Amino acid sequence: MTQERTPHCYYVDHSFHSAREIGGIYSKLSGMYSPEELGGCIVLATCQRIEAYTLFEGNPFAGLGLPFRHLAGLEAVRKRIVAIGAGVESQILGERNVYHQVRNAFRDADDGNALKGLFTEALQGAQAIRRARGFYADMNYEDISLAILQDVLGRTGVDAVGLVIVGSGMLARNFLEKDILSVYNGVKFLTRSPRNLKKKFDKELKMSVMRCSDFRANESEEYHCIIATNGIDVGGYSEDVRQVLLSDSCKAVFDLSAAPLFRDELNAKFYVDTYSNIYYDYVDRYNSTKIAESQRIRNEIMNGVPALV
Repeated sequence: MTQERTPHCYYVDHSFHSAREIGGIYSKLSGMYSPEELGGCIVLATCQRIEAYTLFEGNPFAGLGLPFRHLAGLEAVRKRIVAIGAGVESQILGERNVYHQVRNAFRDADDGNALKGLFTEALQGAQAIRRARGFYADMNYEDISLAILQDVLGRTGVDAVGLVIVGSGMLARNFLEKDILSVYNGVKFLTRSPRNLKKKFDKELKMSVMRCSDFRANESEEYHCIIATNGIDVGGYSEDVRQVLLSDSCKAVFDLSAAPLFRDELNAKFYVDTYSNIYYDYVDRYNSTKIAESQRIRNEIMNGVPALV
């Protein structure tokens, strides 16, 4: 069916528009549009991009007032998906999370959605590129946040403190793949629904999952905090998180959320978010080893090199 109708992609991303504005809208996007308004399109929305893939001409997100660009045609749209999945259109070149975000976008669409086949094919191409070229970021979001916070520890000369991660999703759980205990005394995960996260952890890790109120009641050491979730301004949860961040025991904060809420309140502490200059400096530093290769891959995708696409 994707060959009987013309696929369209309407997109705005960090490469030509403010990532901060995109992130602010992304954090509010769910619930803003009904399935009827989206008309069966597949939505790829992250803190760096908002994209609508559809078989019908017309941008369902036009009302957002962002400078969307338009691609039309099977090949143009397919190449766009391949490039995103391969990590050459990300702020951090080669970052791994975007592959899963593309996969989740079409996985969650209705089984009868005619664009699913296009996404499946494109994502297979993206995966083949990553494996053939070894195109993976040297530093992902978790690595950069930990590196910046560890710099704080190094400058202060303080003995190792604890690490607190606010969140329970893929980004928060990715921190478990890092060598946290070589720097921090331990790690705790704070979430609104501890039971849901505990189901995903083994017996030992279950003890590290708790609500903000339980953490504060048993707070016994200094800590760094990483916010690795969105939507904390819903249902009064931001106040629970605020108390964790404003505690005298909290010595540094890295905010990975799309729409940071606490920047102005935490100016007396060491605070960084993904719109801070220090963060961009780290990204530029690590991207410098990937720029040439990413451009080669992008050119090959656009030129339709059969072996890669």
